[in-house]
Amino acid sequence: MRLLVLLAAFLGAARIVSAVEPYGELLRPQFHFTSRSNWLNDPNGLVHYGGEWHLFFQHNPKGNQWGNMTWGHAVSTNLFHWKQLPDAIRQDEQGDIWSGSAVVDWNNTAGFATGPAKALVAFYTSAGGVTPVRDRKTFDQRMAFSIDMGRSWTKSPGSPVVSQRGDGDRDPKVFWHEPTKKWVMVLYVGVPDEQEKDSKGLPIIRHHAQLFNSPDLKSWTYLSSVPDIYECPDLFELPVDGNGAKTRWVLFGADGNYLLGKFDGTHFVADGPKQTGDHGANFYAAQTYSDAPDGRRVLIGWMRDGKYPGMPFNQQMSLPLELSLVTTPTGIRLFRQPVKEFLQLRSGQRIELGGSPLRAGESVPLNPQTDLVQGEVRFAPGESGDVVLDVRGAEIRWSAKDRSLHAFGRKAPLAPIDGKISLNVVLDRSSIEIFANNGEVAMSFCFIPKEGDTEWRLTAVESPMRLTGWTLRRLKSVW
Repeated sequence: MRLLVLLAAFLGAARIVSAVEPYGELLRPQFHFTSRSNWLNDPNGLVHYGGEWHLFFQHNPKGNQWGNMTWGHAVSTNLFHWKQLPDAIRQDEQGDIWSGSAVVDWNNTAGFATGPAKALVAFYTSAGGVTPVRDRKTFDQRMAFSIDMGRSWTKSPGSPVVSQRGDGDRDPKVFWHEPTKKWVMVLYVGVPDEQEKDSKGLPIIRHHAQLFNSPDLKSWTYLSSVPDIYECPDLFELPVDGNGAKTRWVLFGADGNYLLGKFDGTHFVADGPKQTGDHGANFYAAQTYSDAPDGRRVLIGWMRDGKYPGMPFNQQMSLPLELSLVTTPTGIRLFRQPVKEFLQLRSGQRIELGGSPLRAGESVPLNPQTDLVQGEVRFAPGESGDVVLDVRGAEIRWSAKDRSLHAFGRKAPLAPIDGKISLNVVLDRSSIEIFANNGEVAMSFCFIPKEGDTEWRLTAVESPMRLTGWTLRRLKSVW
């Protein structure tokens, strides 16, 4: 039986943008953040205050490749429509300004606030020795503050707040720990292993997340260390299954792989081994927001290693994502999905396919005739045989043999839930993000589709399956 197609009218042609229109370049993402010009990488200082989401980021103000690291700055009221402001924290004689975090000092523990506005306090790595002019400088952790909603920043004369402890110390993430009434910093530190040497006879560097606390954001005391966490650590608590009576702490590094466990204000103790945070190729150095409203845990990552030939910008951020802990048959896992604000990007124009069987070898195409699309597909796979979703020439394959999802040479375990698989695929001009089974599996990729090919195609390979629903929604540009 052929599928019954319910087609909602697609009004108008795909948006055509002049190459000279700001943010309208051929490969410019239309709802993922990019710098107006030049290079960006790690998101920094993610903090919410006064109705604004602040996104700081590693930025090269002088060129389109990595270097001259400075904190760029953008603000938004809805996590998608960003206004880029002047760079916030700039290089100085001590070093480049590498990654870090920011908090709202609600109780003015550091004493920076002088009026009704709360102080925003940022912590960053001063990266010495990166350029010849800064040779022989150390890597230490420094502080800056703003008392005008983040529009101007003053570097604290008390810096460094944490002096160099190991090899390449960097990326301080600071948060308030209510039970101990202390600020906590989690910091990457490379610890030399004097018992094991490399081929040159030098100590092997072991990756650690070291923990510190402070009553006032200025004086910091070492607490403990967690091994095998590399760069850009983050540590936060989440309820399990939405139940605040049962929580776990989440600790992850730049690769997004995470530990679940308990944190008492001094020690983090993991419940078990690391879990994979993102199964794709282009998700790195993510950070969660401090002081997000309603207790939300919102994450943004750097979609690294994308290629944007001829563009005035280089690199992009991921979608803003909402995190939750969910109990699954294999244990508690960290789920992520696009934030609720993502719904504002829907144009109202969509194509829908209703539930119907698909015979072995049968293929169904849909063409939204645009490069900004959210595709949601739900299917009950057969006993054997794969299901393939082709997105503008890119193959996303669910394999019945190993019960896993394959895309761009990467693979993620994905078992049916109640006999069904769900995929939420978000396509921008130069990226594709996949969220499977309500966010249990995430795969992030930089991706430039085939020119002129806007078709999506679903195929039952070798075995029949039942399509329970498929919707393609046209998305709007934020520009």
